[in-house]
Amino acid sequence: MRQTLYLGCPRSSYVGDPASLIDQWVQQPTWDITAWQVHVTAYAGDSAVDAESFASRVLQRTGPVLLLTPVQRNSRIQIQNRVSGRVPLLVEDVADLDQLDRAIHRALRAYGAGEPTIHRDVAVALMLIHKLDANHMWAGNAKGYMWADDLPNGRGFDEVHACRLGVVISCLLRGQILTRKTSTGSNKYALNPDYREAIYDIMRTRRFPDGVQTALSSNREMLSVRILDHCIAPVDPRSPSSECGHFCECAQV
Repeated sequence: MRQTLYLGCPRSSYVGDPASLIDQWVQQPTWDITAWQVHVTAYAGDSAVDAESFASRVLQRTGPVLLLTPVQRNSRIQIQNRVSGRVPLLVEDVADLDQLDRAIHRALRAYGAGEPTIHRDVAVALMLIHKLDANHMWAGNAKGYMWADDLPNGRGFDEVHACRLGVVISCLLRGQILTRKTSTGSNKYALNPDYREAIYDIMRTRRFPDGVQTALSSNREMLSVRILDHCIAPVDPRSPSSECGHFCECAQV
C-alpha cells in the first residue's frame, strides 16, 4: 500500500502560483510513484483550513504534511497542535518548481527518517494506557485489573520495551493515572476511573500532565514515533467521515 503525502496550498489565483506549480510537479514526478501518493487540499479563499477535518484525514492514514504559504495562522497552529507530534509537518514558501520539489522531498525524507521523535518512556506509557483501555481495565471489580506479568505480553505492547515498565508504572502511579491493588502477593493495575476524561485526553494528544511528562522525559533516550503506529490505534479529533465543503482533492497520483 502506498503512503500519502498531505499537501496544502492556496487556491489558484495567478499563473505561477503554488497551485499551478503543483499541477506542473504532478505531471513531472520526481518521487517514487509506486511508494507514494499525494493528497492536495486547497485552502479556503481566506487561506483558512478546517484543522479538525485535515488532521482527521492525516491521523486516519499517517503521512508527512507540507503546508504551502500563505496559510491562515490560526489554521496552521491548530493543525500543528493536532498532528505535529505524530508526523513531520513543514510550512514552506515556494516561488518556483525547484523550491517546491525540494520542500516535498524534505518532507518525504523526514518521514522516512522516522521523524518526529518521542521519549522512550513516554512511548511506553502510551502503549500501556492504550492496552489497559483496550482491555477495559478501569478498576472496579477484579476483572477490571490486569496482572503485572500480563502488562508486557503483547496485545498492543511491544515487549522490547518491557525493561522500562517499572519506571513508567511508578511515574503513572504518582500522577494518579494508574491505580494498583495487591492480590495473593502480586500486583494488579488499572486505569484510574476518577481521571477518565484526563486519560482520554492523553490518548488523544499523546501528552501527559506536566509533572508526569517531565518524569517520563527524564530518560533521554529518543525513538521514532513510528514505533507507536502498530501498537496503538489513532484517536482522531472527530469521525473521519466528516468532511468540510472547501476541501478539494486537486491531485492524487
